[in-house]
Amino acid sequence: MASGPATGNTPKYRPLFKRVAQNETEEGIHSADLLGEFACVATVCSVSLDDVRNVAIKKYKHPAYGPFWITQELIQQLFREFGWIASDWRQIMTPLSGITDVAMLAINYDEEMEFGRPVIFQRSANKDDPSGFVEHIIDPAYWVPENKRVTSDIKAYAPAWWMSLSPAAYPSSGIPKAPPPVAKK
Repeated sequence: MASGPATGNTPKYRPLFKRVAQNETEEGIHSADLLGEFACVATVCSVSLDDVRNVAIKKYKHPAYGPFWITQELIQQLFREFGWIASDWRQIMTPLSGITDVAMLAINYDEEMEFGRPVIFQRSANKDDPSGFVEHIIDPAYWVPENKRVTSDIKAYAPAWWMSLSPAAYPSSGIPKAPPPVAKK
């Protein structure tokens, strides 16, 4: 079946990560507005929102119910728990070309409150694009219209801060090796 041209800002390609909405919890908890960071971790790490929330509660003593604040340290610990490395938050001072290929961005940033809404940024190689790549945002917010949940209209988001994300290196040393086979006489 042939597909027609893409309309609006919905990308023509399949993103690397499957979006996890910030309200996709089995408990249906009412703090979904505060789970954007957890949804970003779940999206990048290919786990459920409940998995991220449970690790935060059980291993890192995050409160099961509000009020709470999701700190940079907790975000980094959760990414590390699921095999990714997250940098410190950095203010965006240059064009998006200075951002790593996978990052968490803070959008709708309020300077006075020092708080923004998290989304995932991804830059992918694309031979069909004149620049050789395509950039898009995966937005975990449940109130965002479906055609904007994965979008290449990044300028409309005006990101203020970013956190670099990269897969953790697989350890090449320190892994116990099996003893050599013993020769039979």
